[in-house]
Amino acid sequence: MNMPKRSCLIQLSAKVLLLCLMPTLVTAEDLVYVSAKNDRAILVYRFDDSVLFLKQTLQLPAEPGALTFLKDRNLLLVALRSSGELASCEVDPKTGRLKLLNVVSAGADPAHLSTDASGQFLLTAYYVASKVSVHQIQSDGQLSVNAIQEFPTAEKAHAINLSPDQKFALVPHTGPDAIFQFRWEPARGRLVACKPDRFQCPKSTGPRHLVWHPKNPNKLMVGNERGNSVTAYHLDPDSGQLSHLSSASTLPNDYGGPNSTAEIKIHPSGQWLYVSNRGHHSLARIKINPNSLNLEWQDTTPTESVPRSFDLIDNGKYLLAAGESSGGIQIYGIDQNSGKLTSVRRYNIADGLWWILCTSIPD
Repeated sequence: MNMPKRSCLIQLSAKVLLLCLMPTLVTAEDLVYVSAKNDRAILVYRFDDSVLFLKQTLQLPAEPGALTFLKDRNLLLVALRSSGELASCEVDPKTGRLKLLNVVSAGADPAHLSTDASGQFLLTAYYVASKVSVHQIQSDGQLSVNAIQEFPTAEKAHAINLSPDQKFALVPHTGPDAIFQFRWEPARGRLVACKPDRFQCPKSTGPRHLVWHPKNPNKLMVGNERGNSVTAYHLDPDSGQLSHLSSASTLPNDYGGPNSTAEIKIHPSGQWLYVSNRGHHSLARIKINPNSLNLEWQDTTPTESVPRSFDLIDNGKYLLAAGESSGGIQIYGIDQNSGKLTSVRRYNIADGLWWILCTSIPD
């Protein structure tokens, strides 16, 4: 029996109304920010299906190094290593383009930046000034002119990272082969030294950068610059003290030439680590046992000359490696079953690529 026209129109109207009430599907635009040291500029790219499209070149008053992105507040924070300054840039939420907000004096050679979960504080480690600092990120996005705290540590502080629960901060130092340990007071934005105040690593390891395991919040991996290795640690959730779990080399057994590691990243699945080798000019792939966090070297993939920085993008589907000496960026596809890297394409960008940061904003 045919349905009356009036009934058909009622059903059609109901379907249209339902579609209108459904939440809009929000897609994200992948963005890549690159510190071009020699040009004193940050290059902004859109990343689409393994292709880079230049959106902006932002000139800065000094050489940019480390970058960190504060997504909830649309801010990019920048270390100006040559002048010992820190900068805050507003990120256009529609385009990803940058606007410089302010620049503040900080200390000699700020090597690494991170922010707390509230987005109110910027933490900095200083390679030459041998300290860490905390700056207020003000309501307008600008950094406080003066640090609200400076804490002397030791030479060559190379990174500062808060634990996922925001209770502790760890600061690897390549000079004294130590990881300094602090309690974090989020209400005041202050660091308080733990007792003991550091974990002493083996001589000539040079702990540099670290990553937290995405599925085991009290587990972390540290890249050892001089040891050409990576080490997994357990962080005690009450005391903030570290204990060694396992280590693995970043180099093949038959390589005996000069080398130092630089960046370390973990795949979102938590199954693989990637570490860059400067000297061997490669990216090491290391398998992570999900239960014991035992680390096992898998292979190395040739990459750009002096790969100081690299990052993962598109939920771990691609890896972008920047060559400090080559001036190129190489894009790799990541096999989601094995973690193996396959080169997709390469771009000549600029001399002195110091840092690369990948993120996304709503499209």
